[in-house]
Amino acid sequence: MFKSMLILFCAVFIFGPQSVFAQSVSKEEAMYNALATPEAREIIKKEIKNWSQEQEAVFKRDLESRIEAEFIPTLPMMMNEYTVWNDLRISNNRLYLTVQFSEAATDNRDIVKEYFATFENYICSTPVNILFMLLGYSISSSFYDSSGGFIRTVILSADKCDL
Repeated sequence: MFKSMLILFCAVFIFGPQSVFAQSVSKEEAMYNALATPEAREIIKKEIKNWSQEQEAVFKRDLESRIEAEFIPTLPMMMNEYTVWNDLRISNNRLYLTVQFSEAATDNRDIVKEYFATFENYICSTPVNILFMLLGYSISSSFYDSSGGFIRTVILSADKCDL
C-alpha cells in the first residue's frame, strides 16, 4: 500500500544530492539500513543523543532540504488505487502529510476502515518515518474524502510509536 512512498523516500535519502558533510550522508545511509531492526534502533538513538546541537541541526537541514527539493515536486502521487498523496510540508519538527481518498474509497467505508487499521503500524514501522521520529519530528497526516471534505488527522511521534 505505501511501497511507493517508501521507495521515493529511500531514493531521496540514498541517492539525493551530496552534502559537503559527506560523513553525514554515509551516516544517513547506514542509519536508514539499521532502522529496520529494534536492536539497531537503540544504537541509532544513542548516536543521535551524542550529536552536538550543531551536528543535529546540519543533519536535519540537509534532510529537509533534500525532501523539499526532490520529493515534494513529485506530488501529488497515487499511493494505491484508493489514495492520493497530495502534499507534504515540513515545519517546526513536524511533517504534514495530506492524503485524499478516491470516490471509490469514500463510497465504500470498508476500504477507508481497512486503510486506517493499518496506517499507524505502517508509519511506526517504516525506517524513514522512524528516522524522522528519532530526530524529534512528529508526523501529522490529514485525510480528506474525494470532495475535499475533512475526515481526520492522525499525529504520530516516537512516543506514540514506542520508539
